[in-house]
Amino acid sequence: MRLHILVLAALTLPLRADGLAALRARLQKPAGAETLKASVQLETWNRRGDDKKPVVSQGKASAWAEYGPQGLRLFWGRETLAQALQEARLRTGDPEKTTPTRDALGALDALSVQACFDPAAELLQDLDKATLLEERADTLDGRDLKLLSLKLEPRLGARDRKYVKELEATAKVWVDAEGLPVAAETRVKVRGKALLVISFSSEQRDAYRFARVNGRLVTVHHLHESSGSGGGESGQSRRVTTLTFSGS
Repeated sequence: MRLHILVLAALTLPLRADGLAALRARLQKPAGAETLKASVQLETWNRRGDDKKPVVSQGKASAWAEYGPQGLRLFWGRETLAQALQEARLRTGDPEKTTPTRDALGALDALSVQACFDPAAELLQDLDKATLLEERADTLDGRDLKLLSLKLEPRLGARDRKYVKELEATAKVWVDAEGLPVAAETRVKVRGKALLVISFSSEQRDAYRFARVNGRLVTVHHLHESSGSGGGESGQSRRVTTLTFSGS
């Protein structure tokens, strides 16, 4: 009888949410509606081809962005647009010419910038079906934080599942005392075979730094690195996005 009473008492105690559940709940809280403004800087680097004669290009692009109740607005400087146009003209005469500024402008798209102004939705998508592997105290940039180590479960379409033989995805999220993410890092490794004879592999790493501006969670730095090989070709790329918010 005493054991039965102890079990019932345990079942009536409130369950303590783990760090992953607490993070999900915190990210689901509505963000403020104030308009935020920021300058956006993007740097890109790409290397493709074989090791004997690789093609390397790097470029920069900048913009001003506003995000608020009316949506997102992007403004590009005249110099950036003029440089992109000049690269396009040069490539018309020489198809081997690289277009780094034009490529950087293409990478500086509306959805990527919007995700920096409101990263909660993208974080929740990454955390969907994630499994908490470890939760412990840690320090980052001199701050006492909580580190969540996670296993991710990316969704694959039917076509991708036919070719992907191995998929490994992990994440680390550093959380402050208020339950908000300060930094995050994701890594994805994929290996597979297409058309039965062409083996391929790719790796991707994303590193984020977050901040709060007017009480809202924003991304202030995003590093994206990827590498891959297949069919005798290989390539690497790096993209760094930095946002400086007005009044921050």
